[in-house]
Amino acid sequence: MMTQNDISSALQARIDRLLNNADHLFSLGNIREQCQQALIAFYTTQQPSPYANWGEQLSNNAVLCFAQTLTLTYLSTKNEIVKWANGCTDEYLLHEVAEWRNNLIEDFAQKKIASRWYQMKDDDLWWRKFAYNIPFNDADREGEIKTFFMILDKICILTDILQGHAEEYGIDVDYNNCISSQEDETTVRNTPTSNRQVILAQLQNYADKGDWVNGIDSEDVKHMLRTVLGQSETSLSTKEAEQSETLWHLLESGRGDRVKIVWQNMVGYLDDKKLFRQKGSPALNRDFFGDDKGYTNIDKGRPSKGLMAADFERIIPLLDAYCPEK
Repeated sequence: MMTQNDISSALQARIDRLLNNADHLFSLGNIREQCQQALIAFYTTQQPSPYANWGEQLSNNAVLCFAQTLTLTYLSTKNEIVKWANGCTDEYLLHEVAEWRNNLIEDFAQKKIASRWYQMKDDDLWWRKFAYNIPFNDADREGEIKTFFMILDKICILTDILQGHAEEYGIDVDYNNCISSQEDETTVRNTPTSNRQVILAQLQNYADKGDWVNGIDSEDVKHMLRTVLGQSETSLSTKEAEQSETLWHLLESGRGDRVKIVWQNMVGYLDDKKLFRQKGSPALNRDFFGDDKGYTNIDKGRPSKGLMAADFERIIPLLDAYCPEK
């Protein structure tokens, strides 16, 4: 890893953009589907011929080259990641996944090809624009292109793991029992950025277990969580960014298991919005946390003041701004 003195201000800004929006920029499920559709559309228009030179047609089309390379390199690094994960203690796995992803993102940001990746959006236009940044016809840069897609594949897989999809890669992760910021319940401290990814993964895992109603599903709730925590493509205002940091402070600092406590308050808030089918405690706690030991009731109709300091009330305007609509 480069030291701070080795990094220019421009490169550091690029690294920060990628790190701050990593969950959005490296979740490529929809883009992969669009790439596959582009390839299918290309091949279905071709007429069978023993003299057809489809490779040449592809090589002269940056968009199709990108689509094919992204498709063919998907999961190319899976075995390496699975082997690495199997050697890690379960409770520390997400913490190490987040640290590895951050290191890879720093390396990725230094690649000339990746200089505009921070502009990537989850639609059918932006990946096509980005494709023209890759010199597919330059034989001297084949190695550079191969390295770019290899690192990209690793970052995307690690991002999926952090977002609760480890099982899809054959990796067993107990998202409710991973070390994040609660190793020492009596210590109040700031948590490294890598731990924030672990915390977000835990919150999103809880959201997947919720009994959401009125047309709202877990994906809507997870998008709200990413947004209010500054981890989505949505730009927060200055005031909202301050409230977001207050929410992070509640998640990272203080006595007790902060993630579970904040989530209980979140459920109280969402129930008040009529978006959650309230079951009451202890059944509700068992659904989310596996047991009901040490967790007081979630107050129906309002965030529990008995569980959280007044700071939670300070972030309610932020939640209101991005709460899923019925």
